[in-house]
Amino acid sequence: METAYLALASTVFALHLVFVLAVAPSTAALCRGYYRTRPLFFFAHCICVYSMALAQLLLRACPLVPLEHMLREAGGGAPWYSGSFILFVVERVTGIHLPVALIASLSILVVVLTTAALLEARLRVVPSPVRTAAAR
Repeated sequence: METAYLALASTVFALHLVFVLAVAPSTAALCRGYYRTRPLFFFAHCICVYSMALAQLLLRACPLVPLEHMLREAGGGAPWYSGSFILFVVERVTGIHLPVALIASLSILVVVLTTAALLEARLRVVPSPVRTAAAR
């Protein structure tokens, strides 16, 4: 049974890694207008970003971190890291220790860019009466 818990913990870690690694290119694609003709990708991006933001706001942490730690401990292992998942991954891959404020700032920037794109998409879809009258 311990092996199953450790496998689940590793799966949570892998999913978390995929999520984190997908956010940067997805936000870049969003800023370049890639999602204008791909509404399902835009919808998926918004769900991921806003669920991350809501979890950070309400829980003050990503819920995947304590889930992974709980599964690892249930499997008899020790957590691989404490604190921020992103800081752990960046430090392991690059050897660079980033300040927590930088990670928080980047997360806020992703939310702001996503919100701006969402508002721009809504303004593009629903023409305002002022723009419609000016076009005549």
